[in-house]
Amino acid sequence: MVAPSIEGTYQLVRRELPDGTVQLPPAVKGMITYTKEFRNFSVVWKDNEGRFYSECYVARYTLTDKEYAETSEYLIVDDQIGGKGISYDLSNTTAASLASFDGTRIRFALPQPFEKALSITVEFDGATLKATGKDLFIDYWEKIS
Repeated sequence: MVAPSIEGTYQLVRRELPDGTVQLPPAVKGMITYTKEFRNFSVVWKDNEGRFYSECYVARYTLTDKEYAETSEYLIVDDQIGGKGISYDLSNTTAASLASFDGTRIRFALPQPFEKALSITVEFDGATLKATGKDLFIDYWEKIS
């Protein structure tokens, strides 16, 4: 079986928080682009005190009918909310997770090559992408190209 393609550009349209709060742009903004071999991800949001969190991540990826794997190119995080400032990771770490397919749905956990990474599961279904950060958020993305 050949894995379906996830290529395209997806825009964050809505975030649901565990307390039921729904955030819409411009409170939270994000963009993900998958090419044939790269994933480029960026997201930014602001808390009630006006502090920002932003993340920019680029990785090489492969998707087969059984596995999704990434090798990080770089990660840049600016965590004003957590009081941590800007950090960089250029480690080129590789990680993988199992992938599953059900009709048009593609589901996998984002591999976590970083020490304190989040547990995030993604599900592609046609022109939509749902990313669930366990006990943190559910993000809804729409394919725009």
